[in-house]
Amino acid sequence: HGAIMLVALDCRPLQDGSLGRGIGSYLLNLLEQWSSPDNLRLVFVAEKPIPDLPILRHFKSLIYSPTPILWRIPAHFANFLRSHQVELFHFSGQYNVIPLPLPYSVTVHDIMYFPLRKLEIEKATSPWQRIRWILDLVWMTLRAQRELRKAAGLIAVSQFTKDDLTVHLGIPAEMITVIHNGIDSDFLLANPANRSVLKRYSLPAQFILTVAPFEERKNLRTMIKSCLALEENIPLIIVTKRHPAPPADIQSLLDNNPEKIRLLTEISKPDLVALYQLATVFLFATNYEGFGLPVLEAMAVGTPVITSTVTSLPEIAGNAALLVDPHNPTSITQGLDQLLHDPEKRQDYVAKGFERVKLFSYKHAALETMRFFEKTISNSQTHTSAPKNTAHTLA
Repeated sequence: HGAIMLVALDCRPLQDGSLGRGIGSYLLNLLEQWSSPDNLRLVFVAEKPIPDLPILRHFKSLIYSPTPILWRIPAHFANFLRSHQVELFHFSGQYNVIPLPLPYSVTVHDIMYFPLRKLEIEKATSPWQRIRWILDLVWMTLRAQRELRKAAGLIAVSQFTKDDLTVHLGIPAEMITVIHNGIDSDFLLANPANRSVLKRYSLPAQFILTVAPFEERKNLRTMIKSCLALEENIPLIIVTKRHPAPPADIQSLLDNNPEKIRLLTEISKPDLVALYQLATVFLFATNYEGFGLPVLEAMAVGTPVITSTVTSLPEIAGNAALLVDPHNPTSITQGLDQLLHDPEKRQDYVAKGFERVKLFSYKHAALETMRFFEKTISNSQTHTSAPKNTAHTLA
C-alpha cells in the first residue's frame, strides 16, 4: 500500500455527449467521491472539446493529441501513457476499448449486443439476413474477446453482467470483479416534490411513469399494451428521447389513446426527479438491463416499483419491487392492478425501497474501485516479474 500507484481514466465519455446519463454520469459520480487523490490522472483526447466542469478542476489532466490515425494505434497511446508514468489505464465503459500493450482495465455496464443479436438471428426472415447477422456476431465476438481478455482486470456493474461475460464471451470469472453502481445524489437528496410540474405537463394526480427510449429491449410496446388493458383511466407517462422515434405500430397506439399514453421528451433533471416523486407507480418491465438504474432512482424518492423477473433486475430490486414477466402483458397488467388498488401494498414497497437503496452508493463503489485498481496493478506487476507457471498462484 505504501507505493503510490498511478491510474489514468479514459474521459472520452465526458466529451461525446453521454455526460448526462449512462457512462458519463457513472464517471462523474466516481470522480466526485474521489475528488482529487494524487494517484489519478484524467485523460482527454484533444480533438473534442473538454467540458468545463468544476469537479474536473480538482484533478490533473493529460491531453492526448495525436493525429487521428495514431489514436487507433495502441502502441502510440501506450507510449504517451508511459511517458507520464501511468501504471494502469481504465476504460470507464466497454465501448471504444483499445487493446493496449500496457495494463488496462474496463468497466463493463452490459454486453446486451450478444444476447440480443442471438435472438435476432433466431427470428431472421431470410437466409441472407441470418448469414449476415451470424458473420456480424462472430466478428463482434472476436473483437470483444480481444479487447476484454487482454485486460488486466474487468469490473462488472452486476453479477448478471459478470455471468453474461463468462457465458457469451468466455471471459474467465476470476478476471471480473462485481461493483454495483451507486445512485445519483439528485435522487437521494431530492426536496419535497414540486407539484407545479403536474400543471406544466398537464398531468393528473395519479399516473404510471416509465423512463426509456424506444429500443426493442426496453419493451415499451408490451408496457403500453398492459396499461391500455387497465380498467381505470390512469395514464402511462413515458419519459423518452426524441430519437429513435416510436415504431409505426406504437405510434398508432399513441395516436388512438392520447388520454391513456403520453410521451414527454427533453425534460430537465429537476422535472424528471419531480415526476419520479409524483408517480403513483414506476413501471420498468424491460427485457434486458445490465444494471437498471431507474429502478433505484424511483425507490430513492419513495415511489413503488414494478420491474422484470429477467436479467439484472431481480438482483438490483431484491424484494423491494413487484416483479412481473416482461414477455407477458397480462402479468404486467395484474401487477399494476395490485399496486394501484392497494395503498398499503404500495406503502410496503416504498418502505422496502428506502431500505434497498442504502445498499447502493457511489461512496462504496468509489472505494471498491480504488481497491480494484490497487489489486490489478499489484497482480500485473506480479505477472510481469513471475515465471509464467507460477503466475496464477500469485494472483
